[in-house]
Amino acid sequence: TNPSQTGRESPCRRRPAAEPSRLTSGSTSARMPKDPPRVNPQAIGLVVLYGVAMVVNGLLSAGVGVPLTNPNLSNTHPVPLTPPGWAFAIWGPIYLLIGAFVVAQALPRHAADPLYASLRPWAALALAANAAWLFLFSYQLFWLAFADISLYWYALVRAVGLVAYDPTATAPAEGPGTWLRLGAHAAFAANASWVTVATLLQLQINLQEEGYYPSEDLSVGMLGLAAGLACYRAHARADVVWVAVTAWALVAIRSNQQAGSDWGCLSVVCAACAEGVQRICESKR
Repeated sequence: TNPSQTGRESPCRRRPAAEPSRLTSGSTSARMPKDPPRVNPQAIGLVVLYGVAMVVNGLLSAGVGVPLTNPNLSNTHPVPLTPPGWAFAIWGPIYLLIGAFVVAQALPRHAADPLYASLRPWAALALAANAAWLFLFSYQLFWLAFADISLYWYALVRAVGLVAYDPTATAPAEGPGTWLRLGAHAAFAANASWVTVATLLQLQINLQEEGYYPSEDLSVGMLGLAAGLACYRAHARADVVWVAVTAWALVAIRSNQQAGSDWGCLSVVCAACAEGVQRICESKR
């Protein structure tokens, strides 16, 4: 029978069903390269903020854009908690540790990590508060500077709490590996420990500006608060970093009270007053 007459196609001429193309098979899609990780804008923003903060810090420390520098103001306010100039070298390691954290959190493999995501707002707040304090202090807005440095301290303490690094823990914490978590902890703990003492120093300067010179008893009590907080960190978290930075600060403050120190010398105070207009230099209290 002619197939054209019956309207049916001969089985001999039926085309076989088309096989799935290998180009669209699952095995091929598995071999396709994965999409590269997306850039995290918040992570990149923190890198930019860190860079800006470091530039601002360097310029203001050199006296660019401000009427007075920190050494000028420190020399005219020789309160008992003032450390000698060499003690501020601690900022070098602190900024390097913060910089290492900023770089680590921006790497593509860490950009989406929940721990780093939770730390970014507090790190950004700390960097912004640090830069703002330099302006406020240089313009002798001491009470605004105290409020700012208190906020700075709070942001750092929150960051330390979020990292929650505990070398005595038996079970590893979730999130970044041990070394990355240790690096983040070292950055924020070192910064927070130093800013603890710096906040107390700022309060003493403010009190002197208001006409009350901090007594030895008050100074010992303030140092006791800083030392007590360090002891708590050592007991609760075996926080060697926090303790080491606090010890550095206490040793420096003590050295400034020893014989041979020019702390509080009239020649130093007068030289600082000659470098710029300061309220305390004109005060008759």
